[in-house]
Amino acid sequence: MKPVFAAFAFCFSLMLLSPIANGATEKEDAGVKNPKSHFVIVSSAKKPSPDEIAVYLEQAWQTFHDVFGVDPATVRVVISLTSGSGAPSSSDQDRPAGSPQHQMAWAIKEGETLSSQTFSDLSHEITHIYFIDYMEDKGGMHQGHAWLHEAVACYSERDPYRKNREQWARDHMNDRIPFEQLFTMKNPQKENPLVELTVKLHEKLARGEIKVEELNRQISEFATAHGAELGQAGIRNMTYYSESLSIFEFLLKTEGKEFIRAMCQALKKGKSMDEIIRGLKAYPKGLPQLEQAWMAWVQSS
Repeated sequence: MKPVFAAFAFCFSLMLLSPIANGATEKEDAGVKNPKSHFVIVSSAKKPSPDEIAVYLEQAWQTFHDVFGVDPATVRVVISLTSGSGAPSSSDQDRPAGSPQHQMAWAIKEGETLSSQTFSDLSHEITHIYFIDYMEDKGGMHQGHAWLHEAVACYSERDPYRKNREQWARDHMNDRIPFEQLFTMKNPQKENPLVELTVKLHEKLARGEIKVEELNRQISEFATAHGAELGQAGIRNMTYYSESLSIFEFLLKTEGKEFIRAMCQALKKGKSMDEIIRGLKAYPKGLPQLEQAWMAWVQSS
């Protein structure tokens, strides 16, 4: 295992949980939507400007449109400025699908480049909103077929972040999650004890029971005390995300967009991935045969 990728996995899992720094500000206005854009950006940042952010995010919209043949709903993105690292503050990605207005709250630093992981992660989270709508996930928790939700969201990420995931899948082939398990398991990130702690602390923060400094202190203390455990969890999480993305790319490349769309419809109707795969001429033996073909593809690519 390459140390740089292990560090990336662990830091990535923690970065997604980072709270907004104390003193973060948010511009409360309706925002301005370019008639040609699918986003309403509310931001007081001078650089990147709201228009630049909207243009950047159009690629996520276009990618989803091209794969699934639908026009995703407009998303209102409320940008907060923070002196710390950019991180999500809150979003409606777990709200019921079909809401009249989708909104995503996000935090960036003044002057943050659009090529940063912060904006790649924003594309990822917005794509979750799109896919929840597409799958008619009324609960909005995307734990049913969780691998596919993450695969589609990762597919919207930018280089080099998506490439890092592809490399991880190649380097950790021996640590892969068997397909029969991957296609039915919950997202391990959602069951991470640090995630559970962070959610509870944010609830207390929202109720005014604690301050940001105390939230940060408790998260840091927990991470220090459970470093080895969280490190292993981070590696497992990175494998889960990377493998899910790689399988999706493999199916998209070998079977095409029409199959991906039909697969999603079949999953919505209650079919299992094994049933769906056995329906393909190439994999009459189901998931084990698909897994072998995918492994060969990854190793040769």
